[in-house]
Amino acid sequence: SDGGHFENLGIYELVRRRCKLIFAVDAGADPHRTMSDFAEAVRKCRIDLGVEIELPERSLLDADDKGHSIQGHARGIIRYDISNPAMDGTLILIKPSLTHARGEPADVLNYAQLNPPFPQQATADQFFDESQFESYRRLGLHITEACLQQHGHLLFRHVNCLPPAASAPRR
Repeated sequence: SDGGHFENLGIYELVRRRCKLIFAVDAGADPHRTMSDFAEAVRKCRIDLGVEIELPERSLLDADDKGHSIQGHARGIIRYDISNPAMDGTLILIKPSLTHARGEPADVLNYAQLNPPFPQQATADQFFDESQFESYRRLGLHITEACLQQHGHLLFRHVNCLPPAASAPRR
């Protein structure tokens, strides 16, 4: 991210570089799931870069009246060239979420029960106590493990697309 000065998710700069695979975490407080940070990134990519981003799995992130969703990640499509699907990229969007299935670790569920806004607490409080920090960390690990079980194969597909590392300058 650029620290929220231009676009909160850091997607714009990665799209500008035409990355084929982007993992982004939307950790801004969003209790009503308006997805405004994501929408702003999509809008800027379309206007400035001519790139469309679609999130057909968005409903997986939608929250019910208790704030629970189906899962905490969704796969999207980055359309770099609308006339050439071979140029498409993949976006994996991760959003802190408690799920309908309640499969999160017991301590995370306990923290959520004692702190109803979790995991959508306002980001203005930068001084987390130990249980708050650990609950967010562990929820993030839980979501990431589930995400990688489903989408981890994409990482291996794109590793061979990376440019070679620059060699050290000779002296």
